Amino acid sequence: MATLIPFSFLNLYAGLDWREVLWGYEHQLIGWPTVVDIATEHIRAGSDDSKELQLASLTKMEAHQVGSLLRDLVSASPKVNESEPKTVWMDLLLAWLFVNKASITDPLAEIEKIYAD
Repeated sequence: MATLIPFSFLNLYAGLDWREVLWGYEHQLIGWPTVVDIATEHIRAGSDDSKELQLASLTKMEAHQVGSLLRDLVSASPKVNESEPKTVWMDLLLAWLFVNKASITDPLAEIEKIYAD
């Protein structure tokens, strides 16, 4: 699936922990701007974590730092969700397809791709 899931969808339907964010980023389901948006939302909610602050303030020129900052956050954060990130993302991808099925040429083929991965 080549479509990146936007922050607006994730913010509405999912409360991802940093381990899940990292998995989605590493599997190219979200881009660096979405990671920055998620970190910004954490800051708005009252977090003062220095890594989250760094992530929230990244620019396009600093986007290469996203992966290492996410890995730092994951190693410093307790495991919040017992679900495996792959399962969480599979559910999100299916929900994204359902919500956007009218704009997808062959939704069933996309579902096959999700299960094939």
